[in-house]
Amino acid sequence: MIDILEVKKFEKLKLILHDFCKENRLSKEKTIERIQNYENHFKREDTIYFLATVNDVSVGFMSCEIAEEIIRTHRLFVKKSEEYDSIIFELITYVTKQLESLKKNFLQIFIVNSLKLEQKLVENDFTVFQRVKMVYDLKENLIPEFVLDSDYQHDYFSLDRLDEELQIIVDANKNHIDGEIFLQFSNLDILKKFFFSSNMDGDRRRDDSPIVLRNDKIVGVNIITNISEKASYIWIIALLHEHRGKGLGKYLMLKAHENCKKANVDQMVLDVTVDNIAAYNLYKKLGYKETNRYLTVIKEYSIK
Repeated sequence: MIDILEVKKFEKLKLILHDFCKENRLSKEKTIERIQNYENHFKREDTIYFLATVNDVSVGFMSCEIAEEIIRTHRLFVKKSEEYDSIIFELITYVTKQLESLKKNFLQIFIVNSLKLEQKLVENDFTVFQRVKMVYDLKENLIPEFVLDSDYQHDYFSLDRLDEELQIIVDANKNHIDGEIFLQFSNLDILKKFFFSSNMDGDRRRDDSPIVLRNDKIVGVNIITNISEKASYIWIIALLHEHRGKGLGKYLMLKAHENCKKANVDQMVLDVTVDNIAAYNLYKKLGYKETNRYLTVIKEYSIK
């Protein structure tokens, strides 16, 4: 029998967190560090944890962060077993019912590692998108030559122009599929809060994240983050609609590749929505390879 409960004491999570670290092949030192990070996260006032058990044995957990308009998952993990899909579905549906009372507009569950659940979730009034994690090997691939159109200028992301840079992301995602998924992109104030809560104003963001300007007005940004010493992540790439089709998206990607390779980064990582066909095709042409597909699940409460 599958049971779900809200966790009030961190001690109840330790066994399943050790299982999570084991499945991710973390060293003893990394496991200790990761569990300490989870304990610090657990203590935050804007965080809720739920535990899944089968016959009183811990089999999974889901953590949620409560933002201004959004409830979003911090982590969803379930141990591999024959009941894997059923446990994930029970976690999602139970948590959704519990969180609806918080009167937020959206619940976002970013990574559900079972495509089999897509139809069942849709039948239960969730909006579901297939997403893809993709990887590009900077060590194995030569970066092709690339130039920026003479009408445009190149610079680097800077906190000095933060409002202008983030507004590009908001404007680029209006009437766009990623705007449907990420409510964080809906207006500048919400995006700024998300930017700072994600620690993007510190060492997490790479200082060599490229931007493109025309007549000193920013038209495109590519924000790169550090995953490790040898891997970087495309946090968000955005280009104003009227400047698309001119090779600027490709330029922003290749410039990021060049910068990261100079910094001895070996691997670039990104996530993209499958139905975002233009972006998906660009990454494939650049040499990115799929590592796995997963579901991003949205529940809109429409509470005004």
